[in-house]
Amino acid sequence: MEKFLEDWQLLSLWPIFSEHELNDFETFDDYMTLSSQEEIKELIPKAGLKVKLLKKYQEQKQLQVLNVSQTQTTVASDIVLDIPASFPSTSGPVLTEEEAILLKLISTENDLAGSQHKVVLDTSEVDNSTPESVNEDPPLKKRKLSSIDYVDLQELLNDHPLGPSVLTEKNLEKLAQDFKKCFPNECIESYYIASESKKNSKTGKPIGAKGKLVNSYKNNCTWIREGLQWEEIGKAKAQKISVNAAIHTVTDVDDTELIDSKAWLVTNRDKENLLMHWELCYEQRRKEINSNKFKGITEIFEDWPVLKENIGCELIEIDFEKLFGTINFAAQWENYFKKTVKFFQKKSKNLIIEELELLDQPNLSEDSIHILQAKILIFLLAPKSNKAIIKSAKNNGGFWRPDAKEAQADVFVHVKIAGDIEKVVRKKSRKYGKLGLHMQPFIIIVGQDLQSITKFYVRVDSVQYEVESFLKCLEIIQKLSLIFKVSYSLASENFWYFVQGGICEITTKEDTKIPSVLDLINNLVEHLSTSHPLERSYNCFNKDCFRKFLNIVDLKSHIFKCPYLQHEKKNNNNDMIQTNMLTFLGKLYNNSSITNSVVQEIISNTLALTEEMKKFYLQKIMAITPPETHQPLISLFSQNNFDYLSTECKRMTYFKSLNVYIPPEKVIISEISDDKKVNGSTMRTTKTCYAQFASMTEGLKYFFELPNVLQEVLKYMNEEVTKTHYNNCYTSLFQGTIWQQVAKQYVGKIVIPYYIYYDEFGVGDPFTPAATLHKMGGLYYSIASLPPKYASTVDNVLLAQLTYYSDYKEFKNAKCFCRLISELKHLATKGIEIKFNNKVVPIYFVLFGVLGDNLAANSLLGFSQSFSSNYFCRFCRASKEDTKILCVENEQLIRNKNNYDEDVKSQSYGIKEECVFNSIPHFNNTLNLTCDILHDFYLSICRYDMAKIIKYLIDEEFITLEDLNDRLRYFDYTEVDHGNKISFISEKHISQGYIIITGAEMSSLVTYFGIIFGDCVPEKDPVWEFYLLLFDLINLVTADSFDEHDLSSLQALIQTHNELYIKLFQGNLTAKFHILTHYPRIIKAMGPVKNLSCSKFECFHQKFRKYAHVVNSRVNIGYTLANKAQLELSYRFLSKEGFKNYIEVGQTVDSNLDIPGSSLYEISWTKVNGKIFRPGYAIYIRQNINDDPVFGIICRIITNKDQCIYFIYQESSTIGLCNHIKGFLLTLPKANEKFQLMYYDTNSYRKPLKIHVTANGSNVITCRDFK
Repeated sequence: MEKFLEDWQLLSLWPIFSEHELNDFETFDDYMTLSSQEEIKELIPKAGLKVKLLKKYQEQKQLQVLNVSQTQTTVASDIVLDIPASFPSTSGPVLTEEEAILLKLISTENDLAGSQHKVVLDTSEVDNSTPESVNEDPPLKKRKLSSIDYVDLQELLNDHPLGPSVLTEKNLEKLAQDFKKCFPNECIESYYIASESKKNSKTGKPIGAKGKLVNSYKNNCTWIREGLQWEEIGKAKAQKISVNAAIHTVTDVDDTELIDSKAWLVTNRDKENLLMHWELCYEQRRKEINSNKFKGITEIFEDWPVLKENIGCELIEIDFEKLFGTINFAAQWENYFKKTVKFFQKKSKNLIIEELELLDQPNLSEDSIHILQAKILIFLLAPKSNKAIIKSAKNNGGFWRPDAKEAQADVFVHVKIAGDIEKVVRKKSRKYGKLGLHMQPFIIIVGQDLQSITKFYVRVDSVQYEVESFLKCLEIIQKLSLIFKVSYSLASENFWYFVQGGICEITTKEDTKIPSVLDLINNLVEHLSTSHPLERSYNCFNKDCFRKFLNIVDLKSHIFKCPYLQHEKKNNNNDMIQTNMLTFLGKLYNNSSITNSVVQEIISNTLALTEEMKKFYLQKIMAITPPETHQPLISLFSQNNFDYLSTECKRMTYFKSLNVYIPPEKVIISEISDDKKVNGSTMRTTKTCYAQFASMTEGLKYFFELPNVLQEVLKYMNEEVTKTHYNNCYTSLFQGTIWQQVAKQYVGKIVIPYYIYYDEFGVGDPFTPAATLHKMGGLYYSIASLPPKYASTVDNVLLAQLTYYSDYKEFKNAKCFCRLISELKHLATKGIEIKFNNKVVPIYFVLFGVLGDNLAANSLLGFSQSFSSNYFCRFCRASKEDTKILCVENEQLIRNKNNYDEDVKSQSYGIKEECVFNSIPHFNNTLNLTCDILHDFYLSICRYDMAKIIKYLIDEEFITLEDLNDRLRYFDYTEVDHGNKISFISEKHISQGYIIITGAEMSSLVTYFGIIFGDCVPEKDPVWEFYLLLFDLINLVTADSFDEHDLSSLQALIQTHNELYIKLFQGNLTAKFHILTHYPRIIKAMGPVKNLSCSKFECFHQKFRKYAHVVNSRVNIGYTLANKAQLELSYRFLSKEGFKNYIEVGQTVDSNLDIPGSSLYEISWTKVNGKIFRPGYAIYIRQNINDDPVFGIICRIITNKDQCIYFIYQESSTIGLCNHIKGFLLTLPKANEKFQLMYYDTNSYRKPLKIHVTANGSNVITCRDFK
């Protein structure tokens, strides 16, 4: 570098260069490329020296570029475009200075859509004349025909210190970053990889910049230079598309480079570089093909073996676009098919009537339609005369007249199974071999019939491409035939020339002129151009903007960016449509039976359908409106309001911007050893274990900002905290001792309690070896202070974390829930700011209890997970032997903070590890006690009790097993009864003393067992009395409120129940019987245990199981399930579904209800906040003089437009409680008795009740929880 400075007479700058280690020109070159003007100014603050240095540097760079342009080497760190200051004036289109710096960067519509750079279009018109002095068309023409999308880089160039003739790597890097912002799914390295100097290169050689942007820039430099040469040589003008128009003259690419690229393509398959090398060799291929080097397509594929792979389809399309530009094959196909059939309908309709009838069948796939259309066209275009066969070594020539079937088989063949493909190919090859002909490319379709095709292939000799659709197969064959100059087969050449000349609108000098085909094409073109003009371009609506577009999609994208157009704000109709679209999307994601891939398919098809509908209605409207209104109409109808929702990525990004979607966060747990196959060998490696975490902070914030949620919660909390308690009544957790302690810590602040729940669930077949592998641990949370009418709803359960069970088993609580515990601490100490009543209110959240079945709760809280261990109880330190006979709680053995700390240190009394949740403020596992009625009663105690009760009744011959199941089967169970209908009780259940049915079925069995079988058992039977005791115990445990008397009664019932169990059945108490003894203590600390039930959380499991059943893949199933849960939650946030009264009504009933001026009408049923009412159901009215409940029988249900619910009912007469069957006996009202009216308050505790009939004909309502 010192030598350069000396030559530039700037040696005084050498100390500065030396200090900054700019010791050679390459390093200085990199610095100038990567540095901004401010950085250069900081290095050389004196303006005069800086200007002189930049001038010398520019001259040196231009000197290097002149050398580079002769060899066309890879792009260096600064790319200089050597463009003359002025351009020669010609009679043809003049390449202006502005056009010279418009470089084609991207050729696909999707890549340019949404670009932040100003879009411009080359508007040079195409002149069909040919200069006499030029035999071949200039290469500029073919480039311009395919160069529809450009990016204006003028601003980037002007910002560079060296002026507008230099495009630096920094500019390209910025462009790549901009594309990454527009398209987050794209990889930035696909567009740009920086160069490396010799000093920094690992190979010791300078490495040029790479990527799509660099390749495109380099190609366009070549294009511009070629254009300038042609301008100077012959004032060339563009001509109609032809093969001759696409012949390039290589002027600036070194033969060595071409040979290296072709050799590279033989062995390498890196896609990005493969495409670059393929394009680099384009001119060489054209020369070889035009020189007739190859005798056929077989030799071409041998010389370019990359074409034998499936990427060959993409390579063929690249060459075709360079040669002929882009074509809309699908649209042209539809146009020409319809007009061709119409053209032939008078003279040939009877011959193709069968295919036309098939086309009219409903539910045909798109491919089936195209196959039938192709059959019709092939038949209509089948050869009507003999085809001359050229003499060859195998035959003496002659004539061959293929029929319509042979023409069709020449285009495509149908096999039912893929195994028959080679058989068909061999048969076809032998046939053509006998004729001395070569088998040309054709299509193979695989499927049971033409309506159920599964695969499509393009066959080229021994090469077979798998293609996505039938129409694409036709397009691929047409394109490869044109670019490789493959002659068509004699049997189908009429069809292929029709496709080439009509649909593709391409003619070549090698074409065989078939009069019938040419006449048909001319007639169709004339008809289409007059009656149905095929617009080839679309102009911008503003006269000051000269942009043109090949399709509406590009025009629509331009309209929103055009600086000449003033866009109005979206009107209310647009907002309404977008809101409906978002709601539609949310409902799709909220459906657990629909996978995300199906959602994408639905959205794509819906958007495609709307586009077609818009086109249809636009044509209808334009037909009846004056011409001056057409452009505004086109502008209106070409808007794509839903592009931002067209892909999964865009939808997720948009949902996040609306603050309705909380994506699951991947949390690292730890690493484990794993086996991995590498190159066929099993290697020992490490695998990172993750959990899927959903932010509780965001979830709670969005949840409480839903309409009416925080208001209802605070209202309920205030009522519970401030209500007058009589005799220490417990109606909620707010009367418990734990809340009293928590409230003291948050005086003057809003604090809301919540529960977390944990349990494992399987997502696959439990009988497969992978059942444990795919077992998940779900941790959910729910607000503990929800009003009762909302508390049991599964919609109010939110996901916190999903963990693989194998990871939880390996790494335990501390590692698996580290992220969760950190968030729980934050919620308790920092809280969340929530918008409420136009204010920002800080709210704190405290962990009130850890829920789950006993196994999950013990595991989460650090206790022994085995109920066979000596100390299994998490509430006390009683030994296993003691619990077998302990019928009441022993207060001396209760766990507390002191003995717990001692047990943690000694790892005794069932302590496996210290509870990780004890680090959360205001939580301690010895104080925040929880239990679960579902698992303690219905899935344990009741299973033992009912099995022994039924066995006794059968042994005593009060009932038989057959009678038992018959009565259960025909019991009149309805949706308002407790639990679920009992399915079947087997003899095995009875003999083993343990009935295995679901918790809901057990609830029904215990509740209605007396009503169903009470008539069979004499009163005062000791075992039947035990059943009645069990009924009372469950009825009390599930009560909504308790006072001190109730707690005393509960303790006595528990003690009696356990003692009678031991006495009557001579058995020991199990673990769940022991846990039952702690229920009174739990109620005093936490409120009614009914609120601690895990039932709603178990229902949340079912959502995951259902969705996992729909999803086939088990790869990263944790993320799949977590993301689905968050998407379902996002629908609720999106639709603003807060707390409200959910009222559904049935059909309107024709009645004599006719009140003038009233909106009242009668309905068949109504459902209010999950409770369903029908005529014939009973409802609690009041207590009578004997303190027995009085029930009303609903006769009619009335509502109005405001959904106010009224019941017209008749009062029944309550005979009294029958304790033997645990039900109230009723006398039903007579038809002529008085009718009464009741307004049903949506906040009412009243429930619908079913009147059952016993075996002796009595009407009865169960006395369990009837209010």
